[in-house]
Amino acid sequence: LANLSTNVANTIDYDNLSISICHNDYVSKNLIVNQGKIYVIDFDKCRYDYSAFDISYCLRRLMRRENTCWNGDLAINFLQEYESSHPLTFDDYKYILAYLVFPQKYWKLSRDYYKNISKCNKKAFINLLNKAVIHNDIHIDFSYKLLDYIENKFSTKISFK
Repeated sequence: LANLSTNVANTIDYDNLSISICHNDYVSKNLIVNQGKIYVIDFDKCRYDYSAFDISYCLRRLMRRENTCWNGDLAINFLQEYESSHPLTFDDYKYILAYLVFPQKYWKLSRDYYKNISKCNKKAFINLLNKAVIHNDIHIDFSYKLLDYIENKFSTKISFK
């Protein structure tokens, strides 16, 4: 997954990425639903940024949940709904793919383990790693489903550098 993410990221032309005002923490804890209306709160991370980052951050938080667990159809539907009002470029899609494919859970666990190696509870880290491995195959399937969707949508292969 890390290789696929890096290979895709290396093909992104950052000049072709869409830029907009982004929330940068658009997740359920920052949404209030009241009388059928949705209100967005917590704008302290808001800035002018790549739209694909905001989308990717939100999607990763959604996809890693137990009840949505790397559901490719849900992610594709999410992107299609977004695009119904805000078109995305091929490079936006590559950014989203690279972000979502990256094995962030493993990276965070490894980083935290080696930062705290002298005082860490090795059994606890092994348990966390074992929990992360459970969804690895689903994450891989999701990654290739999203890659196929993007390549079909734009009628082109992502050629790795």
